Amino acid sequence: LIVMLICLRGADTKKAIEDLKITWPQILNAQNTPSELYGFNGIPHIILFDPDGTIVARDLRGDALKAKVKEMMQ
Repeated sequence: LIVMLICLRGADTKKAIEDLKITWPQILNAQNTPSELYGFNGIPHIILFDPDGTIVARDLRGDALKAKVKEMMQ
C-alpha cells in the first residue's frame, strides 16, 4: 500500500509525522510534481495504485474506498 499526502503546511505535516510515528516513506515539499504527474487539480484526491504502479481507481470515498482497498489487499 502506498500513501501519498499533499499538504499545504509543511511544518504541520512534519509535526504530525513525528507525533503519529508514521513509518512509511514521506515526500515533502514536492511542489506541483504530484498534481502534474497524476493529473489532478485539487485536494483531497485519492488514487489507488496496484503493486506495479498502475492506477486502479480514483476519487473513491467511504464504503467504495474501503471495499477497493480490501479487494487489493487480498
